[in-house]
Amino acid sequence: MTGMTNRRGHVLIETLIAVIISLIVMAAMVGGLMQQQRFYQMAGDVSETVGDLQRVETAILPELLPINPAAGDLVFAGQDSIKVRTSRGVYAICDKRVSTDVIITVRGLTGSSLPLRPDSAFVYMRGWRSTLTDDSWMPVKLKNTAPDVCPDSTPGWRANVPVLTVFADQVPVGSPVRVFRHASYWLAANPDGWYLKTNATNGSPMVVSGPLAPIDSAATSTLRFRYLDDEGDPAGWPSMVSSIAIELAGVGKVPGRRGGVPYATGRRLVLDVRNR
Repeated sequence: MTGMTNRRGHVLIETLIAVIISLIVMAAMVGGLMQQQRFYQMAGDVSETVGDLQRVETAILPELLPINPAAGDLVFAGQDSIKVRTSRGVYAICDKRVSTDVIITVRGLTGSSLPLRPDSAFVYMRGWRSTLTDDSWMPVKLKNTAPDVCPDSTPGWRANVPVLTVFADQVPVGSPVRVFRHASYWLAANPDGWYLKTNATNGSPMVVSGPLAPIDSAATSTLRFRYLDDEGDPAGWPSMVSSIAIELAGVGKVPGRRGGVPYATGRRLVLDVRNR
């Protein structure tokens, strides 16, 4: 009996030791899994933050590269916002009718097949004289746009242009029409951080990228536009801008209480714009 009792005691001790060892092993495994989870979380945070900055570049660059500040394409130049006049298509007048308004039908040029919408445009006017000295681009507003067909049966779009009534003889068939729109980009504060927004797509504000940084960050430390002249100095007027420097900063979202450190990165782009 004494031997059996001693044996049971040894078994109990061995069992406790095995349980303790198992708990140590399990704790080590859980710790490793948690550390691995934090690693993947931080790696995802880095990727997402870099992606936020790349989306800013992808959205802004196509709008800013073609602008000509000397021609008035830079409408507003702010530190954390910008408004530019961007081209939405180049067309040629294939038909013209004069009633109460001047009604034009246009077809797309240079591969432009975007539907014509009520928007702003420049119409080329040949002037009253036969020389080129009085030719000019006249700003107009397109109204009542709709699909139409040119006289040669090619597809086109129709628009009313009331301001051309007095100048109808100066705008012959074949005159080019450059359609444009004002597009703005600005940094907007939401409860969870700073976002880049734009109205370039359809006129309504929409998010381009973000959050780029926590809401307690200064706006100018998240996105800043700098407008430079030919000498690389700050330009005095929008029409003098020859290059635009864009300074971007992004901050990750991994909270510190989970053992991660928010990833922070930044970059600076300098765009040479057309100003000749």
